[in-house]
Amino acid sequence: MRMFLAAVAIHLIFFIYLFFLIFLMSKFSTCGTFFFFFFFFFFFFFVFFFFEKGGRVLGEKRGKSSVTLGAVLTAMDGESNVASTPIPWSLMLEYERADAVLQLFRQFSFFHADKLLLIEREEVICSTGMDSERMEYLVIHGSVGNARKEAFLKLLRLARLTLVQDMASQVVVCPQIGDLLPNTMLHPLWETSQVRSFKKWNRIYWAMRCGLLKKIKRRREMIQAHVEQVLGLKAENLVQNSSVEAAGISHVNEEAFYNSFWNLLELEQEEQNAPLELYHTACGEERVNLSTVIATVPTLILLWASWDITSMEWLRKNLFNVTKILKANNLQTSSSPYSSSMKEDPWVETVMQFVQLPRRIVMYRRTRLKRYLKRAQIVLISVDREKAAAVEALNGLFSEVSGWKSPEVPLIPLWCGPDGLQSDLATELNIAQLPFFVATQLPDKQTRKLGDGRFPRICYITSHTEGEIAPDACMKNNEGKEVSERDFRLINWHAIEKKEREIVMSAISRFLAASDAPLRFIARVDRTYQMNPASLAQVKKRLKPEVTSFVTMSGTISTLDLMKLKEKISVLSRVRNFFFDVKIMKPSIPLLIQLNPKTPTRYVLGSARNITCSECIRDVLIDKEHHFRCIQCDQSEGVVCWMCFAAGKHPQHHVLLRVPTFSETTLNLLWGPSNVSPLALFCGKLVSNINETHVGVYCNGCSQLICGVRWKCAMCYQYDLCDCCDEKRNRREALKCEGDASTPSGGISGPIHTFTPPSTHPKEHLFLCIRHGCGADGDACLSPVIEKTSLPLFISQ
Repeated sequence: MRMFLAAVAIHLIFFIYLFFLIFLMSKFSTCGTFFFFFFFFFFFFFVFFFFEKGGRVLGEKRGKSSVTLGAVLTAMDGESNVASTPIPWSLMLEYERADAVLQLFRQFSFFHADKLLLIEREEVICSTGMDSERMEYLVIHGSVGNARKEAFLKLLRLARLTLVQDMASQVVVCPQIGDLLPNTMLHPLWETSQVRSFKKWNRIYWAMRCGLLKKIKRRREMIQAHVEQVLGLKAENLVQNSSVEAAGISHVNEEAFYNSFWNLLELEQEEQNAPLELYHTACGEERVNLSTVIATVPTLILLWASWDITSMEWLRKNLFNVTKILKANNLQTSSSPYSSSMKEDPWVETVMQFVQLPRRIVMYRRTRLKRYLKRAQIVLISVDREKAAAVEALNGLFSEVSGWKSPEVPLIPLWCGPDGLQSDLATELNIAQLPFFVATQLPDKQTRKLGDGRFPRICYITSHTEGEIAPDACMKNNEGKEVSERDFRLINWHAIEKKEREIVMSAISRFLAASDAPLRFIARVDRTYQMNPASLAQVKKRLKPEVTSFVTMSGTISTLDLMKLKEKISVLSRVRNFFFDVKIMKPSIPLLIQLNPKTPTRYVLGSARNITCSECIRDVLIDKEHHFRCIQCDQSEGVVCWMCFAAGKHPQHHVLLRVPTFSETTLNLLWGPSNVSPLALFCGKLVSNINETHVGVYCNGCSQLICGVRWKCAMCYQYDLCDCCDEKRNRREALKCEGDASTPSGGISGPIHTFTPPSTHPKEHLFLCIRHGCGADGDACLSPVIEKTSLPLFISQ
């Protein structure tokens, strides 16, 4: 820039000198005039060209710097064109995934104070009757503070538009450490001196917001000035002894006073104060402001409920511990009650676990008795829907300790309101479990000078992300401990070769797709990147993720079905994080049909197989007509022909099995005599509900709640039909078999040998007839017998 200015100055001086010489020559000749105009034109052309070229060079340099800055700003503003076409995570190559992770780390570096994780997830989910889902996706997991919600959503949108198209989010927006507590109004459980003072401060606050205090102050100042003027005029009148002149002066001063007073009123109207209705509302407000409650001392806030056992146990153990309070009470009633250490105070000890307390300040009363100022406070916020339940529970706790209270840490009981866990405070805190803890700390002197740093900040809050990465980890049972005790060589699921994992998952998915057993299989591999300052410092290097994996299987299965998966489960049992939460169900005992003996007369006549109906005592030809068999009665009392069934002669609370023609004499059932009980009776009468509804049972044909007669498949885990759909099914099967009804079937296979989805239900399956809806649970009559065999014992068999 300096060289450019120096060159311009030299050329200007040179051309000015030439211009002066040519001007002198033009005075004496025509040739000089020509040269004058030629050099004048050349001078302006050169200056224009030189300045235009230099300006373009500077403009290009400045343009480059401005474009670079603009690119940065637009990148942060969500309009960057670094990668205009996002790509699904499953279609990315390895190096593309690594670059995407690095860019996401740079973009989300602003949230290093929050608990964020970036997870590369490979997941396989298999369920009964459904095709397996194999997914590979990128997910951001954790929690973000309320103050950074908008920034996080903007960067997440930018990442989905420019980097990863299908990026998932499992982020909870809630207050974090360092954030302000939500400003909410809460009901007091009962009236105390502190609650009354909080209400007064709330009224004073709104009086200030509405400008009432300023108005009162200004009017007092005006009245005081007016009084001083009046008194001054009276003194002057006594000295001058001129009544006429004094009256004129007083009239002028009074007029000036009223003019200034009206100007003041107009000025007050122009000021932007809050509406006066807010002050009137605050005067009648019975609630207290949580921000006012925590404004003076460190505070421990505990959200609890009387119906939550964990909350009540925590309160009894820490705040209302009879043993600790008796010990603290003995120290306070001694000769020098405050000379001992207040660490024996259970309330002080509890608060010190969450927040740092200020030093003790001793105040002396007029009676020379020591009194300690409040060092902290405990705020108990109930999330009960009914206030009476919370008051009763808390009064019970106080009665256990004889109403003891801490001299340094008072307890303030509040109530969220009738909404309970759906209240504004519970929603903003995003409460997932009780008890829920929040601790606030007053800012230091330096922080108070910065913006809103004078308000208390959260220094502790219950984590919202614990246990959410592997939600099925709670399924781990004693089987895993037994496996470790047997000293099996456990390996991680992600350490197994991919081909071997594919073989195991394919076999399990094929079994679940063909079976109706209510099972669910999940296999997950996570590569987790933690967004903390240590990892952000290594962004330029290659990030090393923490690899974790687990496999879960949950649901219900019969012992015979489980034997088909024995080989695959034995492989999974050697996986370190394999959670087996499957209920192993015993199938019912077989149902036997005893045929009537063939007499010599029947041998001569060639009689077919038959049994005797227990109601009408007639022979039922089982190869020509279907019949019903009660699974609660013996055959001598439990055979019902179709005519007696239509007449409803057998007890209505018994469950009947419909046996079709050409059936075997030994029926293998999943649901049968050993795991199906009769309907409930009260005083010998059937307990039925309104509209004969089987509560919670839906028809697999029409997807409607079953009312009246329920037909349950005795060979499937979960397959039910209403009476209308069963009639349609029987009519359809009769049409298919028309013209070939005399041909016997190939026998009835057991429930273990047929695995088909409900949409293609086998026609040879038998059905149980439950004729009435009973009680509040439609499956109350089903009593499956669960095997208690452990997983290692099952594998060893």
